[in-house]
Formats: sequence, C-alpha cells, structure tokens
Amino acid sequence: MGNYLEETTVFLDAIEGRREHAKTFADDKRKVSTICQLEADRGDATPHRRGHRQGCLDVGNHNLARGATRMYLKERLAAGHCLVGALIYSNSPELMEYAAVGMDWILWEAQHTHADWQNIVHGVRAAHWMKVPILVRTWTHDGGTIERLLDTGAEGVIVPMVNTAKQAEEIVSHCYFPPLGNRSRGSARMARIEPDTDGWNRRTVTIMMIETPEAVQNAEAIVMVPGVDGLLIGAWDLALRLQKTSTAYTAHDSVKQELDHVVSVCRKAGKAAGVIALTPEALTARIREGYRLISAGADVNHLADTYRRMRETAQEAIRALEVPV
Repeated sequence: MGNYLEETTVFLDAIEGRREHAKTFADDKRKVSTICQLEADRGDATPHRRGHRQGCLDVGNHNLARGATRMYLKERLAAGHCLVGALIYSNSPELMEYAAVGMDWILWEAQHTHADWQNIVHGVRAAHWMKVPILVRTWTHDGGTIERLLDTGAEGVIVPMVNTAKQAEEIVSHCYFPPLGNRSRGSARMARIEPDTDGWNRRTVTIMMIETPEAVQNAEAIVMVPGVDGLLIGAWDLALRLQKTSTAYTAHDSVKQELDHVVSVCRKAGKAAGVIALTPEALTARIREGYRLISAGADVNHLADTYRRMRETAQEAIRALEVPV
C-alpha cells in the first residue's frame, strides 16, 4: 500500500488539504452508497488516502453537497470511492444525455461498436457538458490510437486484452505526458479543456482489462505498473478462454475464483477493481465483493428490457379485453 501512496503522490502532485469528501449522491444511487459505506465500516475495503483539489473542471461529482470541492475521477479512484457508471453502447450522445444523468462516470464503447472519430468526439463533448467524466474503451494497444482517443478530451481509456506488465507499461507511456510518459502534445480540443500537461497527468485515468488466464496470472504485476489506476474484469472473454459455457449474465459466477484473485491484488495494491454489472442484483453483489469501478449495464440493454416489459404489459391488457391484435 505504501508504494502506491508514493506513486499516487507523484501522479496527483502532492494533493494538500486532505479532508473527508462529501458523499452525497443522487436518490437513485443512495442504496449503492450505503452498501459501500457498510463494506468500508466492516473493514472489507482497503483504507485509502483522501484528498481534494480546488478548481477542477468537468470531473463529475455533480451531486456534491453545497460547499464541497470537486475531485477528478482519478482522485476518487485513489480515495477508494465506489463509482457507478453508464455504459454507452449505442454511441449516441443524445441518448447518453438522458441515460447517464446522475452517474459517476461514463464508459463509451468503441471496442465492440462501429463509432467513427467524430462520433467519439461528440460523445466526449456531451459528457463534458454533463460534467460526467468519460472513459473510452479502445479496440487496440496501438499508442498512436490511444493518444488520439485521449486527445478528444476524454478523461481516460480502458484498454482490452492486457496480458503482461510489459504491455501495460507500453500503454501507460502513451497516456501520460513527459516526464511521466511519452505522449505527444498538440490537441487543440484537449488544450481548451485543460491547457496544462501536468494537469492532464494528474487527471488521466488508465484502466487495463483482465480477460485471459495469462492476464489473471499476471494481474498483480500489471496493477503495480505506475500509472495504472485499476483493472477491469472481462468475465465473458475469460470464461470463453477457460472453455466454460456461459452467457453475459452468468459468466462472472463461472470464473469467480479467478476474479476474486484479481479483486484481491487490486485491494492489496490500493487500486480499483472494475466490472460491468448487468442487473441490480449483480450490481449489489459486485459492490459487496469489493469492486469500486462499476458499469451498471449498457444503455441498449436497459432500453430493450424496458420496452420488453412495456410490450408484455400491453399484451396482457389486450388479452384481458379480448381485443384483436
């Protein structure tokens, strides 16, 4: 834990004036906050340093109590906050403006969708307008592509299929400006949001995905790479590679032993374990298991479920009146 606190001090530039961060969330997240607090009180969560920054822009915390200071997403992760986000699979900025209201963060899906660059920029722009930090899940380890995604003004990236610490180190080098990394400077849009490269080094979030048996085996080394803020589980891909039959809804339980190991190494390192939870029940379970960066399902899934329930309700009412369909 001590090593990570030293690393965090470097990346967050010796945050001063530490104080307890206000934990006021929207009504629809009160239960989540309560569960997180109960887990911490029981000693299930690793103690973390808490801090604050004056003058942070566009970093979420939109439901703070009056007088509370804003924190970057990176700072909240380092402080051990339980952060629940929206996965925008539709790549629709307009839908995101409705779906992600009140959330702690946004996962913009670019790996398994077909968004173009302008679409990604519009999504990042909408997130800044909403004051919700947005992480883009990339489709590649290519450094130039990762830098270009960050140049949109995104708060960070989620990188899939990271199997070794060496891969993580290479990825990290493209996420931070010198002296912490080797990222190129030149994005006018990024400079409009935060002109100081040191400022971006203090706020950029870098999450590695653990999706293979090799990655599980190397999880401890990966999470200890300086600049890595956490590990996000890819349970379905992991189950596939372990030849365990599952669906998106059952994959987590089918590889729970491997995933518990990843959560354990994250807790030991004082970094965030992340996961995608597709149902309210799964969300509650993942919080209790120690995950602290959680995506509460995809927008398209929630839309489909809502319209399915509406359709079933309508069909039941129609049948009761014996109205032809």
